[in-house]
Amino acid sequence: MVLGGAPSPAGERSRSPKIDVTAHGTGAGLGFGASDARGRTEAPPDTATGSPGNNSFTQSTADSFVENAFKKQIIPMQTALAKAMDEPIRAVVADAMGEQMLAVNGRLSTLETGQKTLLEEVAKINTALAKMAHSPSAPALPTAYSASLPSSVSDVTTSPFWRTPDPTILFINVHDRAKLNKSTIYASIVVLATEANIAETEYTFDSVSGTSLDNLFDLKFLGPSASKRCLQFYQSLQLGRGRWKDQAAADPDNKIHKFYIAPDKNPAQVRREVLSKQLKTGICALEGWTKDVFVRKSSGTLLVDRRPLVTVKIIDENNASLVWCHANRIHQGMQQEVAEGIFAELLAGGSSP
Repeated sequence: MVLGGAPSPAGERSRSPKIDVTAHGTGAGLGFGASDARGRTEAPPDTATGSPGNNSFTQSTADSFVENAFKKQIIPMQTALAKAMDEPIRAVVADAMGEQMLAVNGRLSTLETGQKTLLEEVAKINTALAKMAHSPSAPALPTAYSASLPSSVSDVTTSPFWRTPDPTILFINVHDRAKLNKSTIYASIVVLATEANIAETEYTFDSVSGTSLDNLFDLKFLGPSASKRCLQFYQSLQLGRGRWKDQAAADPDNKIHKFYIAPDKNPAQVRREVLSKQLKTGICALEGWTKDVFVRKSSGTLLVDRRPLVTVKIIDENNASLVWCHANRIHQGMQQEVAEGIFAELLAGGSSP
């Protein structure tokens, strides 16, 4: 047995295996990696990819690995939790919506009931108004004269002061009492009536004195529709806002004179108009008064700033009073005592139609 490093004789084998120890600075040959026949060591496989020779296991790789593992665990838990909470949440929402719907239905029922009651009351009021407008019988007339008797109602006991005006006649008077020829002024009346779509056969025309020259004339409408035709003609003269159609005719010297057409009025209406016009003049003459005053002749009302200020009320042939709209009076700075004093002087002066 040769212990030295001498070679064995030819044809002999070494009884002890030859151990080839190779030194490596990286620890190869110490079991960290397999060495090939030439002494090269194979690197361990990468833990992330499993591929050999790539040693790149970093912090980002660890984070990604942990995140994937967490997702695999949490997704089933989320799904189970959603399924477990779905039914209770639906029950709570359904209960809340049901309570709200009950409250809304209650309010709607109350509203419908109130509306029904209101409609019933309106129907009752309309029925009452219809009965008042279409009374089956005329009201009982007083048997004696009363100062409060309406001017539109008269009988044998009614004073002429309150007589019922004739709704079928219009009175014509010429400005400054100029004498006009009957035929000349009649020609102007025919033109105005034709513009109102009224035929000549539906009215008559004559002078009050019965002569051909006069300053006062009567226009009388005929037939069952006389009152309607009379109102139709009179309203056709009004152009609105205090403007009227031209009403004029020539005298025998061919000088043009204006004439005025007015409906029939009883003495009470005339007195009311006269007093209201005189009261307007007295108010406008007050020191410091600068506002325009307009008179509504149909009611005897004085208006300032298009609002009623005071209304003349006729009591009887010798007495009258004032009805104030105090809101406008105070707004205009009108002293009631001053206007009342002016009106008392008018009555004491014997103002009459």
